[in-house]
Amino acid sequence: MLIAVDAGGTRTRAAVVDDTGKLHGFGIAGSGNPTAVGREAADGAVVAALTAALDAAGTPGERILGGAVCSAGQHDADRVRSILTGAGIRTETPVVLVGDAVGAYLAVADEPTGLALVVGTGSVAIRVEGTVITEVFDGAGWLLGDLGSGFWLGQAVAQAVAADIDGRGPKTSLTQDVLKRIDRTDSSHWGSGRHPDLLQLLRHSYSESPVRLARLAKLAFLHSRTDSVAAKIVDVGAKHVAATLRAARASGAGLPIACSGSVLIHGYLGVKAPSNSLAVELSNADFRRCEDGIVGAAVLALHEAGVSRSKELRETLGAVFSQVKARR
Repeated sequence: MLIAVDAGGTRTRAAVVDDTGKLHGFGIAGSGNPTAVGREAADGAVVAALTAALDAAGTPGERILGGAVCSAGQHDADRVRSILTGAGIRTETPVVLVGDAVGAYLAVADEPTGLALVVGTGSVAIRVEGTVITEVFDGAGWLLGDLGSGFWLGQAVAQAVAADIDGRGPKTSLTQDVLKRIDRTDSSHWGSGRHPDLLQLLRHSYSESPVRLARLAKLAFLHSRTDSVAAKIVDVGAKHVAATLRAARASGAGLPIACSGSVLIHGYLGVKAPSNSLAVELSNADFRRCEDGIVGAAVLALHEAGVSRSKELRETLGAVFSQVKARR
């Protein structure tokens, strides 16, 4: 038995598979990205998903041969040990921990060298050789980068709403949509002289981790067809992601590109914006949509156990996890 984990910024999924690709157990939990929610919460989510998968498989942790964890955000060997200990897993061979972009690439490509573009809560492009990341573009976190990411979009939406409320910026339909999602509680500690709606936005925005603003990203796409402010946010975000991809392609022209992440797949590539620089950048590229990163994690787990990567293996695992998704 092997474990496979896809720990993203929104949710974490774990699976127990055997060396034929048969699924024996599956588990799901919250964000597994330590940059987004902190290491303790992220590790707790991975442990919860793994525990659920082991329970569903009826497999004790001592019977796991090895596996792979594909994680967004920061990762290191100490994190693997912490996760395995928390889930009661003692493997015969080391469990590999790699970035979620590697999992995205392995889910859709067999070529030994290629690129992956992942835009979810964060935004990153990588060059992968074998199963190793050799170059990284952006992915610098919400403070220093992740341009065009879910956080970047969410922050831009919140900034536009704040500017609308106090008259510094243009009116936007985003404002009412954002305000109706905010709990009305005491915000008097922000002082007097501010518009009540702005006080509520401030309280809501500063009461949680900054990356929680990524939850507002979908509103930018939702309003982009009818609201000029939202359309501009999406347009600028697409230009940022296109620039990141362009930098990656400069050293890897002609390589396959795995595209993954909800903001990329269902946002930039799913909405026909007035001007989409990213679509133009991808128009002459061999890009492949990765709908399910857990497939790549399972491919890597099997690869580490000696099973050769192949199109047949990817398709087998893809069919297995599509059935899981359909049931849920």
